Amino acid sequence: MKIKIILLLCIIASSIITVGAIQEVWHSGNSEIKSLSSDGINIYAATPDNLKCLNPDGSQKWSKTYTINDNGQAIKINKYALIGTDDDLKALNLNDGSQRWTNYETLGINQVIKYIFTKQGYIIASNDNKAIVIDRETGENKTQVIEANTVCKPYSTQGLYLTGTSEGIQAYKSILLPDLYIKNTKLESGKVTATIENKGLSTAKSVVVKFFYRKSDGSLKTLHRNLGDIQEGQSRDAPLYGNITAGYVNVDPYYTVKELNEDNNQKYFTYNQQNNTNPGDNQSENTTTPEEEFWIEGFNYKSNVNIQYSGTTDLIDYTITKVLVNFEAGKMKTNFDDVRFVSGNQVLNYTLKSKIDSDKAYFDVKVPLIKGDSGTNITMFSGNANAVSLSNPDNTYLLYDHFEGTELNSSKWEITAGTPTISNSILTLSGTGSKGICSKNTFNAPIYFEAKSHMSGIYSQIGIGPDKDLSSKLIAIYGTVPSSNAVLYVANGSGYNMIGYNSLGGNDSIRGIGYYNHIVKGYENGELINGQIEGFDPEGPYYIEITGTYATQYVDYILARNYIYPEPTLGNWGSWISKT
Repeated sequence: MKIKIILLLCIIASSIITVGAIQEVWHSGNSEIKSLSSDGINIYAATPDNLKCLNPDGSQKWSKTYTINDNGQAIKINKYALIGTDDDLKALNLNDGSQRWTNYETLGINQVIKYIFTKQGYIIASNDNKAIVIDRETGENKTQVIEANTVCKPYSTQGLYLTGTSEGIQAYKSILLPDLYIKNTKLESGKVTATIENKGLSTAKSVVVKFFYRKSDGSLKTLHRNLGDIQEGQSRDAPLYGNITAGYVNVDPYYTVKELNEDNNQKYFTYNQQNNTNPGDNQSENTTTPEEEFWIEGFNYKSNVNIQYSGTTDLIDYTITKVLVNFEAGKMKTNFDDVRFVSGNQVLNYTLKSKIDSDKAYFDVKVPLIKGDSGTNITMFSGNANAVSLSNPDNTYLLYDHFEGTELNSSKWEITAGTPTISNSILTLSGTGSKGICSKNTFNAPIYFEAKSHMSGIYSQIGIGPDKDLSSKLIAIYGTVPSSNAVLYVANGSGYNMIGYNSLGGNDSIRGIGYYNHIVKGYENGELINGQIEGFDPEGPYYIEITGTYATQYVDYILARNYIYPEPTLGNWGSWISKT
């Protein structure tokens, strides 16, 4: 017996040797690397003053110079490259390293960011003393800075932020706001049930569960199930019907973000794990809940439409505007509260821009992916008497403010001069001398922004610029002489150009600017004005700003979104399809 074992070990060792050894294949760069990461395809190498993105063959894709905290280790690669630079947090686009946004003085003045964690749509930025939660898409603060002392590298798992202290472990419960957890999966004959629990501090909105599974005939399928909202501390079952042998389920309350799910947000299931019997090929599928067709639970009608797009570059998180929905008696509520939009079985964020009850409504809809040269299809669902509107501008646009309440939203804006006032959802900038506000975060081109405003006087501006005062470098809606004309004004510090809007600045009007590929176009009440400006545009990233000098300016709302020209267009809605 001993001889047999020795012979077996020799055979195994021989087999291992013949496989080969680890070999050098390429070398890149000549600086000392402090951290390495990957997004699953490309490689990210950081030094204390540089971040490089490499292709899988070692060739450089892009390089950016930044002072990266913690000796080059304050970095997290997720949907974006997140880096701590002094007391700021920056998000860089993975394709070219351009800045998506910057969150300034994230933990406070002179509080250097040391650790970065991500969980679905949120970021935890922290150091050895403090922590804060930030929205990954916008860079906005979602919580206040908290005291969270630690003597070791902290950790985030299952809704907890964990720190090590001299007297043990300190856990902070659900700092990640809504935090979904797959409590268990149950596999039985003809059905899989995943129980989803919200262990967070707030409601998880429009929860979508994804099943990827193998049927008994060997085919692979994907199904998305919409669970609606899950309140904090509550659970909800997500059923999947059919002859299923194995698979996995994952959940993300921010499922518009396509990414790998981590830790407790993905679970696998097989019949062996559950000690169940395979139902076999002869058992019929459950036809009451079709697995091949996606329906939002509780909605009875749907209609499809094609988004037509002739560009060659895929559009990510693009807001389609002026989506017209005509009222259909018996198929939707008279106030359009039960209208939903879906793309690829993914429930979309939207904003109801205007409506006439029992007649028509216009929506802006944020679509996660519009394919170049082909566009994409979206589906409208309706027919749910109990549904309430889920219109949400903050989730539809890069930035939106209707100036509710009586104080400026400090998570979106900072005051650069003067004292703005807010009353009846109107922002007013008045008084002698300079006055103004600018966005907390910066944005990159291409971009579109618009505002409904009234300019009383001269030198009123609503626009974007690399500086916080819209002084010599700007792309703006500008109120000037004579008679407070409204003009589209572009300047880069060494030259400028301008063209007039159709209305005076003193008239209430919705004016917008689209900026793409160094071309600036003006819009008024949603329509292009004559002319465009090429050149003179300043380099970004850009603040969004509202300023004035010798004028009183009133602003009803302002928004910003992604932009390309020509923009995608919507075809005609197809025939209604009934669930029954």
